[in-house]
Amino acid sequence: KSLFYTFTDDAEKKFVLATLGAVNDSKLKLATLEWSISGEIKLQDFFYPMGSVGHSSREGAEIGWQFFQDKFDEIRGMVGKANPSLLDACIVNCAGGFCSVEKADEIEAFFDAHPLPQSARKIAQTLEGMRTNSKFLDKLKASELSTELFWGSL
Repeated sequence: KSLFYTFTDDAEKKFVLATLGAVNDSKLKLATLEWSISGEIKLQDFFYPMGSVGHSSREGAEIGWQFFQDKFDEIRGMVGKANPSLLDACIVNCAGGFCSVEKADEIEAFFDAHPLPQSARKIAQTLEGMRTNSKFLDKLKASELSTELFWGSL
């Protein structure tokens, strides 16, 4: 995090934002998310740390999604009347890292209860991707690719 304040080049700062959440410590992942909405990061960049957490691991995806739900009103308020793509980026980074129909259903239920008409298309695309990836994963698990015999024969 200190590098973010040391660097003067925006590309270098963005690299810090996009990688900071790729740590093993769940408390540091959560701290990264909290920092993302602290106001210390430009609005146009505040979703990068969310992606660094949400795409870092299965645990990171869970932490990111829970954070988004817990801070939904605050995040929506931060974005306000800015470009809807900012909120779309938060949705993808915090909710898009899953590969199960059950998680897609959970996320869909959340957005049914918390409608975002300006982000409806991005939400639908995210859910479709999760459901498609879940079906593909099921096919892989049922194929010979999931056997030790296949991998041992290479």
